[in-house]
Amino acid sequence: MDAEEFRRAAYSAVDDIVDYFSALDSRRILPNSPNFMALFPANVTYPFILGELYSAAFTAPAFDWLCSPACTELEIIFLNWLCNALNLPSSYLSTLSTGGGGAVQGSASEAVVTVMIAAMERCIREHMGSLDKNGRSHSESEAEKEWQLTVQIGSTRK
Repeated sequence: MDAEEFRRAAYSAVDDIVDYFSALDSRRILPNSPNFMALFPANVTYPFILGELYSAAFTAPAFDWLCSPACTELEIIFLNWLCNALNLPSSYLSTLSTGGGGAVQGSASEAVVTVMIAAMERCIREHMGSLDKNGRSHSESEAEKEWQLTVQIGSTRK
């Protein structure tokens, strides 16, 4: 496919998408389960589709800072903007002075694992301050259980 064929196909695809959304109210919803209770909207809006289009075009390896520092910096700028738009306290901003900030996760599962690992790390740091004369933590078993849980959760994601 050359550039002009791509341009025609892209215009046609956008027309198809707009036609689909324009007729969505008249379409019958087919539930996938007898327990179907509601329509949960997906992240499919016109701005989202345009964002996906740009994302697909640039194909940056944006999975961590080492692979794409520019994407990470853009994420930080976006999250700071979002914090300001939501009028959140400055402790949520990604600045060196506040130690705040965050990261956009790809799914709820990724967010849960990230939170669990962060909680485990915090627990280990807090309890490592109380080492006995042999250098053992008084809460070794607790930290070990948390570590095992985190490893188990991580292994189920494969």
